[in-house]
Order: sequence, then structure tokens, then C-alpha cells
Amino acid sequence: MTAKVFDEYGVWEPDVEAALRTLGPVLGIPFNAHYSDYLGGDYYRASYQGGEVAIRPNYLYFTKSWAAEEHREFSTLLFVSGIADPDGLRQLLQERCGSRVVWLKRVSVEKNRKSEVIFKLNGHSA
Repeated sequence: MTAKVFDEYGVWEPDVEAALRTLGPVLGIPFNAHYSDYLGGDYYRASYQGGEVAIRPNYLYFTKSWAAEEHREFSTLLFVSGIADPDGLRQLLQERCGSRVVWLKRVSVEKNRKSEVIFKLNGHSA
């Protein structure tokens, strides 16, 4: 059985709409807008490689908290869930977006066993 991988990226864009303009052409897939009171407005989702990618705000207005507390410097996040080739996507983002998209976290689940890696960024501890 292969591990199911969940990656989280920080996107150096001021909001989800700007991140969509950056990431949409890179991934070459159509994103669908969804509204969420919990997230404080629109976010974007798309099916990708048998899984899902989502562009969401980091700050959650409903709960007045951060989705990625340890990475508050990012106002926008890209969540990648259960796609076929997460390492290939990471490489694509690195090649096409450079430092505008930063890999922050990976959670890998296999046979009810969870592994989590949180990356440090510019001296910020995770």
C-alpha cells in the first residue's frame, strides 16, 4: 500500500485570487471557486492527479486563528491532498514558481501510521 501524502505550501501572494492567477497556469487545471464563512470568503479547489489541490487563506476569520500558525508570514496557502505524484508537483512548483511558492509541511499516512515533517523558514521554528 502506498502512503497518502498531504502537502502544504506557502504562496507569496497577498490573497487567494492573486495565488490563483499564479498557480492556475502553472498547474494547467481549472480551479472552482467555493465560498466559506469559516475561511472568510472564497477559496479555490481543483481535482488533480486523483486527489485535490486547494488555494486557501492562511488566516481563518471565523475562528480568528491561523491555519498554519507557524507560518503566519504567508497570507495564502496551497493544500495538496492525496495526489498521485506529490514529488513531481513539488518539483514543478519549484521550477515554474521559484521562491514564490514554498514547501512548508508534509504529512504521510500509511496503514494508520502518520509521519509529519514541518519545515523551518528563515529562522522561524515550526
